[in-house]
Amino acid sequence: MMKGLFNYETAFRRYTRECLEEFVKDNVQYAEIRPNFMQTNQILHDTAETKIDNFGTMELIIEEYEKFMKDIGDMGYDGKIVDDEKHRPTFSGLKVIYCTPRSFKRDAVEKALEECIEMKKRWPDYIAGFDLVGEEAFSELHPLKYFEEQFLNFKKRCATENLDIPFLFHCGETPDDLEGNLEVALHLGSKRIGHGYALPQKKEILKEMRSKNVCVETCPISNMVLGLARRMDEHSVYQLLEAKMQCAVSSDNGTLFQSTLSHDFYEVMAGHRNINLYGWKQLARWSIEHSCLNAEERRRTLTEWEKRWQDFIDALAKVSNSGLHFADTLELEKARKRVESPRLAKLEIAKAKRARL
Repeated sequence: MMKGLFNYETAFRRYTRECLEEFVKDNVQYAEIRPNFMQTNQILHDTAETKIDNFGTMELIIEEYEKFMKDIGDMGYDGKIVDDEKHRPTFSGLKVIYCTPRSFKRDAVEKALEECIEMKKRWPDYIAGFDLVGEEAFSELHPLKYFEEQFLNFKKRCATENLDIPFLFHCGETPDDLEGNLEVALHLGSKRIGHGYALPQKKEILKEMRSKNVCVETCPISNMVLGLARRMDEHSVYQLLEAKMQCAVSSDNGTLFQSTLSHDFYEVMAGHRNINLYGWKQLARWSIEHSCLNAEERRRTLTEWEKRWQDFIDALAKVSNSGLHFADTLELEKARKRVESPRLAKLEIAKAKRARL
């Protein structure tokens, strides 16, 4: 999961905090992050005398998130999200997708599934779902079918114990899905599909996923960097949208690729002449609608998102209705700063307070 400096508690806390700050700077309202949980994971206390296990790691993430939310004024000291008509939230929430490597044997994944259930019981508002990580095309990395029995038992147990832990499988990140992961993900009832690049080649699976309202999390920059698409106009997301599949945009591994979610949204728009502002709006809304938020969290997040979208459209309308000249782009930048300044000011105040501690 981590090496070197990030194995230490203080560095891991700082990393988590800066991740949240980057979300706010990129105007991300809500995030589902994907830590890689393994029995061999370890975070050391700064003295290096004792270790922190997966449950302790989860506690660190939650503690840093709640400190951050209180610092920016979006969470009261009673631990409740501030939700009233006068308050404009900076950030709407964070959840964790429990991930473990697909290279593991069945017994290790079974233990991971059990741990995921225990985490959901302890932190019901923070565990979003379950996924496997790792490249699909390597023979030593198991396809979903290899773990089918463990996944079905997991679903039965969740149903018996009234736990909502959806599968959010990372699959179809190949040109043709020879491993059959898309079909198994469909059979297992995956709520979302990560990448799904090969899905347009599987017409019947696509049709059934569409009927079951499965969302595809497309990762444009990742797919180009890793060679699935040579350029954006070849990307399969446009075939998915044409086939009326609901999609969301993800940055996959923004730190590694030195990109943000905004960069991925730009690539989607720039890559096809039929993608316009309405397309952007729909992709953003789908990401909230297919999230693992509960009904109240989703209502709150969508309400704020609609306000921000209207601010954005108002800023565009004030600049020009017929293309941007250089002077217009300066005005648009000023308008953008006017819209963002209250949110970023709250972030800077929170950072200043933290620096004084």
